[in-house]
Amino acid sequence: MKKQLIIVGIIVLLVCIGLSGCSEQNTPGTIDQRFIGNWVNQVGLNVTFASNGSCYSEAMGWAGHWEVKNGRLHYYYDDGDESYQDFTFANNDTTLTVKMAGGNIVYTKIV
Repeated sequence: MKKQLIIVGIIVLLVCIGLSGCSEQNTPGTIDQRFIGNWVNQVGLNVTFASNGSCYSEAMGWAGHWEVKNGRLHYYYDDGDESYQDFTFANNDTTLTVKMAGGNIVYTKIV
């Protein structure tokens, strides 16, 4: 009886661990789709996020790759630098606010 109770306890523990999983704020795929496209900020500078993970801004003079990781937008620039920012979407995902140390930058999706 004691042996069966231990086996049942182990099974319950394994089921709990298997079902608990991690819960992220943003799910892969869904969040990426919201970024894809051309964006312009409040001073007229454009940024493009492509579905293959590339990104660039001719006006700001950079290019690289991007991903959303742990709820943050991560940039991996072609020159080897990296950065990440918190972000929010509004207006049916047509307004992107990127939170920077010096203040927020608001982008509008170009349709």
